[in-house]
Amino acid sequence: MQERAEQFRHDVMAWFRFAKPDVSSPVTPRKYDLDFADLLSSQMMQGQLFTELAARAANDSLSARVVRGEGELTPSESDWLKTDVEMHGLTRRGELRTKRTGKLVARITSVFLPDRISNANVVELLATTDIPLGLALNQMGVRREMLWLWRNPDEDHVIYSCARLLLPVGTRNEWPVAVATERILPPEKWVS
Repeated sequence: MQERAEQFRHDVMAWFRFAKPDVSSPVTPRKYDLDFADLLSSQMMQGQLFTELAARAANDSLSARVVRGEGELTPSESDWLKTDVEMHGLTRRGELRTKRTGKLVARITSVFLPDRISNANVVELLATTDIPLGLALNQMGVRREMLWLWRNPDEDHVIYSCARLLLPVGTRNEWPVAVATERILPPEKWVS
């Protein structure tokens, strides 16, 4: 586990070496002594898919165990997905776990709009299997846009985040197709 966390930290620190420091903040200079959750949240804020980051850190692929449903979008979901409140979406609630060891990585919720996903096979996968949402949409060129992220929201989780997933439409546009939240457990519980 320590080696994986150190490799992940090394990857992020390499990115920081090439980034310009944020001089607009009058508070303190950039802090380089980051812990694992800081590094994870930093990469998530840059648009990296959580399922990819967690799989790399755990040295294992992830699987989802979900319960599916359908329902009206909340006002926030409608706003984030740029649609009417009356529109229905398909929901998925459950867990992300490491495939090999079955360790719990995160508690997840998501809502997606199947009419906005042009690939019928991907819609079928999301509606009938436990494939992680980001993994299914990744083959279509999904981009993650962070909506909010809280560090240490409670004693059981190190990150609570919400992101909008966008798919390319044409050559210059993107369309929001899903909103996903992750409540991520401390890495010592799932990084091997």
